[in-house]
Amino acid sequence: MNKSTSTSTDETPVVEVIRVAGARLLSFWRRNQESLQIVEKGDGSLVTQADFDSNRIIVEGITSLYPNDVIFSEEMTPDFEAIRTAHRTWIIDPLDGTSSFLQGNDDFSILVASCIDLHPTFGIMFFPARDKMITGGTGSRATCNGEVVSVSNISELRPNSVYMRNFEPRELSYQCDPMDSGAALYAVAVGILEGAIIKMVTHRDWDVAAPTAVIRAAGGRVTNESGGEVTFGRVKPDYQYFVASNGIAHEALLALIPK
Repeated sequence: MNKSTSTSTDETPVVEVIRVAGARLLSFWRRNQESLQIVEKGDGSLVTQADFDSNRIIVEGITSLYPNDVIFSEEMTPDFEAIRTAHRTWIIDPLDGTSSFLQGNDDFSILVASCIDLHPTFGIMFFPARDKMITGGTGSRATCNGEVVSVSNISELRPNSVYMRNFEPRELSYQCDPMDSGAALYAVAVGILEGAIIKMVTHRDWDVAAPTAVIRAAGGRVTNESGGEVTFGRVKPDYQYFVASNGIAHEALLALIPK
């Protein structure tokens, strides 16, 4: 069977491509920002030469490996007709946390999801400055640097155990310290946090597709604000809140969302 049309894939070569892109990001990190050619996008977010270089490396690598697949990247003009009709789509954020990256913080990441019929079936989250690679998907356990990881087993929310972004929660005591959203979703997958709630103001598919696959592989749950399925492949999400949890505390997280 041709590897570019199979319903399953060996993601190992893609992981290696992402490591190369991560090395490129590190070559820019904490360097003179003039070399980054920083541009403000229409939504107020920033994009840099580091974003574009990482994107080029990942897109060229995936295209070489799977030439018939469709790519949906933050740094490319999307072909939504191709995305909606493709069997397999790769959803890519070549630099998640650009602002944090520019501030010299180490919580930026690369997020890549392999999706079958727009359902994330495998996710890769790479934090180059921390040298942490977490992967997982349908039929495979979540692992970080080769070690199996899982969500927490705590049913009652603890103080500072939930990441909340872009909204005023109904209970503030559960809110954790600020961090980039990719790092927060990683923290859910490895059991550091019980959950995360993101109001989808500027976040898009590329911010949450890879974490969705990884968190589910780690034993967690991902839904929208009503507990329904999170959907992908649209210009803007058709839901208001992205909710990820360890599963057993999910209803408690949903209760934190303003009505």
